Amino acid sequence: MSDRSLFPDLSAPDAGLAADDARALVALSLVAGAGSARIRALLTRFGSAHAAMAAPVAHLAGVEGVGRQTAQAVRAFSDWPAVDRQLAGANRVGARPLSFLDADYPDLLRQIYDPPALLWLRGRLDPADTHAVAVVGTRTATDYGRRVAEAFARGLAEAGVTVVSGLAYGIDAAAHTAALDAGGRT
Repeated sequence: MSDRSLFPDLSAPDAGLAADDARALVALSLVAGAGSARIRALLTRFGSAHAAMAAPVAHLAGVEGVGRQTAQAVRAFSDWPAVDRQLAGANRVGARPLSFLDADYPDLLRQIYDPPALLWLRGRLDPADTHAVAVVGTRTATDYGRRVAEAFARGLAEAGVTVVSGLAYGIDAAAHTAALDAGGRT
């Protein structure tokens, strides 16, 4: 089997990562048992998600922390429709996958104990984003919780700090809205 046959219909638009690597990165994130630490180890060892997905089980299993069971799950991955749904949804809102190895990956985030192997980025990163604070919380926020999130986000934005969040309803949405209303960046 050629490497290319692992990635049927490579039609994802190029949004930073090559289409085949973007698809492979999303696929790795969907492999049962392959959390961020294992995916980072695979990316580091093979240099790209595409190369990791194409590697033989023995090579995958030889990566520290991966093991044979996860290696077999990587090679057996076949839910390409789920990958394409995620990429299509991201494309609809102008987002793109960002690999732990991508030059655009935030340096400070890369230095935390367990950084995510995959980020979804909407918009562009700016040098000022090195001063950023995440404001996240429940989707079913109380009025008090929303007001506090708004106050924090407004104050951060007014101080020139970028507010980062997951764009979910509730606390996340309140933080984004308040930061934007204050003329800040999210």
